[in-house]
Amino acid sequence: MRRPRRSRWRRRPARSAALGAALVDQSASDTTQKPSKNFLADILTDGTSIALHRFQMIVWTIVLFFIFWGAVWNRLALPEFDNTLLALMGVSAGAYLGFKFPENQTPSSNPNAGPNIP
Repeated sequence: MRRPRRSRWRRRPARSAALGAALVDQSASDTTQKPSKNFLADILTDGTSIALHRFQMIVWTIVLFFIFWGAVWNRLALPEFDNTLLALMGVSAGAYLGFKFPENQTPSSNPNAGPNIP
């Protein structure tokens, strides 16, 4: 029996989020390396505190991992993700990219930043 073809747009939210994040990071002018604390702190923080958009991406990754793992374990087949779940993941990826732009701006390039008064 032949499997039905899946539409290509179902695979795009994760790819476009990764590509967009790489492009935003590449356009950042600040290339100084920050010292590493630990893996979890490095992927969750934006330098000062835990960033909501980073936390949201980690939670989505963990949730979809368990859905995938459960489907493979129980049925020995790849899961079919619901279109609503994929749409929510796309919205989450868009929010992640939206928050990456201000995260990568230097203080001098931010027009809303006030004067630096010591």
